Amino acid sequence: MRLIITLLLLSSLSLLAALPVDQTRAEATANSWTAHWAPADGVQRTIQKVVPVTQNGVTLIYAMVYNDGFVLLAADDAAHPIIGYGYQTRFSYPSDNPSFNA
Repeated sequence: MRLIITLLLLSSLSLLAALPVDQTRAEATANSWTAHWAPADGVQRTIQKVVPVTQNGVTLIYAMVYNDGFVLLAADDAAHPIIGYGYQTRFSYPSDNPSFNA
């Protein structure tokens, strides 16, 4: 009985580990989000540039820069995939925003 409980506990702990999200998956997620949530204004939105935001060699965020906005995505699957977005503004990095310098 202890063995079963131990195995269940260990297997549940492995689910808590965050796995990295690769750039291809992040792009697909951003395009799906944009197709569903972007304003219906007739603008054809395409990714112009992908900006990986890194710290100590680890990618933390992917910024998908569109022709008229951006989508920020978590670089691991522990967090909600969409961190932020804007469809009427430009994204630039490095930024003076303290959120990126934390």
